[in-house]
Amino acid sequence: MYIVICEDERNFAEELQQELRRILEQKEVEFRICYCENGEAFRREMEWGEVAVLLFMDLHLGDADGVELVKEQAGNRVKIPTVFLSSMEDRIAEGYDVSAFHFLFKRNYKEKLPNLLERFLNEIYVRK
Repeated sequence: MYIVICEDERNFAEELQQELRRILEQKEVEFRICYCENGEAFRREMEWGEVAVLLFMDLHLGDADGVELVKEQAGNRVKIPTVFLSSMEDRIAEGYDVSAFHFLFKRNYKEKLPNLLERFLNEIYVRK
């Protein structure tokens, strides 16, 4: 499974990667995580990299808007199940406007992440 995290807060991104590793290793799922620190890095990764299976996208990046980045990818015929990340609760609806898989608030993501991954593995991801 190829996971992309697009998040401009490096410390948060590192914590999220650790949590993903912990949960997916327990479930014995093979995975690889790519970290993009901004919209520019994300665009490059999507242009040259393999297609992600799951995307964790910050709504507000320093150089881009997460919803707009997802719209761009959908316009390129790449629809990736997306989990939007934010501390701004007023932007939830925007994520669902682009068919987000889920929305996580940064303040309590650790308690929600295990169930979210379980749902993803059961509903979307086909293990090889």
